[in-house]
Amino acid sequence: MVAAFGWRGNAGVVPGAKRRLADEYDAAQERGEVASVRDGRRSSEAEDQKPTVADISLIHKDIHEARQIRDWVSERGHCRATPEMLGCR
Repeated sequence: MVAAFGWRGNAGVVPGAKRRLADEYDAAQERGEVASVRDGRRSSEAEDQKPTVADISLIHKDIHEARQIRDWVSERGHCRATPEMLGCR
């Protein structure tokens, strides 16, 4: 873990950033600023198209992992990262 993320004290930054990503992305979906499942298939009309996950240089896995971490932290009430959460096994 130290080799992957540098100094051990920085490990808490990753879950915090991912929680923020999940919150911001979900809020943007609620405001209608980015596409969501409710929008269905993309329209062929350019003015009707909302940006997708790929359009903002993310992948669905990023959003999914961010939501998992946010939910994990909210259930436990703290933000201590485990190696499994950070993808280090």
